[in-house]
Amino acid sequence: MNAALRARLLLALVVGGPAIAGCDQKSTARTDRLVLSPAKPSASGTLPIRAPGYGVHDYTVLPIDTTAFTTGGTLEIDVRVSPASPIPGSFDLYPPAWTVAVTGYPTSAASAYDVAAGMTDRLIYRFARGEIIAFAVEGNWFAEKGRRGSVSYQATVRPPAGKSTTGN
Repeated sequence: MNAALRARLLLALVVGGPAIAGCDQKSTARTDRLVLSPAKPSASGTLPIRAPGYGVHDYTVLPIDTTAFTTGGTLEIDVRVSPASPIPGSFDLYPPAWTVAVTGYPTSAASAYDVAAGMTDRLIYRFARGEIIAFAVEGNWFAEKGRRGSVSYQATVRPPAGKSTTGN
């Protein structure tokens, strides 16, 4: 079994569902996942970032489970690069079955690139039915390869206006 397939299978085990297509062997899939629900629609945390080098990706991937939102909603993630981080950050959201970029410019559902130390950006993704979304973070391409930093995030799901959050 090749390394890319092993990485996809690892990610499938982590998120408890189908592998996110194309997740590369360099990406670090978290062993935990962030579970959001109508009872707990918001959570926060900290993630490490690494500079991948120009033209490639070295993501830390945090699965975000929104499956409790059966009528859909909007995932908003405010992500802040630590003021002490020696590198800027870049961030992508990948819904199930989307290919997580290995090289080149990613095609993701939401993104923010080259966010400087101490700065905050927001990713917004609307979904019709709850799903597991990959929150992928890394240093930017222009920082020295291998340099490390950190980001903090606040993730919130807002249910669609006028709809029950559970479909009942």
